[in-house]
Amino acid sequence: MTLIASQKAALCQKLVFGAGNAKLGKGVHTFSLPAGWSCPGALGCLAKADKGSGKVTDGGRGEFRCFAASQEAVYRSVRKSRWGNFDLLRGKSQDAMVTLISDSLPAKAGNSSRARFRGFL
Repeated sequence: MTLIASQKAALCQKLVFGAGNAKLGKGVHTFSLPAGWSCPGALGCLAKADKGSGKVTDGGRGEFRCFAASQEAVYRSVRKSRWGNFDLLRGKSQDAMVTLISDSLPAKAGNSSRARFRGFL
């Protein structure tokens, strides 16, 4: 089987995991998706940061703004990693998603990873 360059690049792409924080501990690896775009149950907190600009659009009941959407608006690298994860997972079967997540886990992750899904794919 011969793969073209874009297919080879897609096969090598991995999901982005972040390091833990003070609450979780630095040994915990986190995984996130973009807020709002993958949250079918969001009502009072629905907010979406634009993939390119980061401009936040509030929706739903607008009772309060989603903290994760605000992070994506302020920190381009956060927005980029969450959208990268979302784009890599979108359209895959459940088995393919499990494989991609497993293959993307940092080598030192062990049993200390936390998936922070802001919704569902």
